[in-house]
Amino acid sequence: MPIPYASGQQSSHALRLLCAGLLLAAWGCSRLSPSPKPAPMGERVSVGSVTYNVFQADWRSDLETSSGRRYPRHRFLVVRLSITNGAGENVNIPLLRVEDASGKTYMEEDSAEGVEGWLGLLRIIPPAHTDEGTILFDVPPGNYKLHVVDGGDLEQQKVRLVEIPYTIAAPVQVKPPAD
Repeated sequence: MPIPYASGQQSSHALRLLCAGLLLAAWGCSRLSPSPKPAPMGERVSVGSVTYNVFQADWRSDLETSSGRRYPRHRFLVVRLSITNGAGENVNIPLLRVEDASGKTYMEEDSAEGVEGWLGLLRIIPPAHTDEGTILFDVPPGNYKLHVVDGGDLEQQKVRLVEIPYTIAAPVQVKPPAD
């Protein structure tokens, strides 16, 4: 028959272990800083040493290519932006993604035939250099948040969001600020 004091001591020890585990979990979560509010299109957004400026979003039902018309599964979202590298070394910017209102993400198209000024697949930006161009998504119509990244290690990459509003009128364009 167990001694009541011993079982109480075991319960107390188990409770302390549980509390310590909860404290560690809470501390780990608190280290993840909440991402700032999504930036509106046209506002400069810095992620680490990389600065983005998304200044145009255009919805298209098709694209004109050298071999004829190209049609999307949903709708083409063509985003025009600039990316500035403020680091002292080259920065590699991967294909980006957008997120819809329900949290579903869509990767950028890896081929942008029919899009003028496409940034391409390999985006290695030298120090103190700005690249300007377009990226392409095939997504259902709606409001999106573009995930912009610091170009760092994929597992520890910093991310910020830029709002991309859905409009069916003329392309949404924000004048980039003069440098």
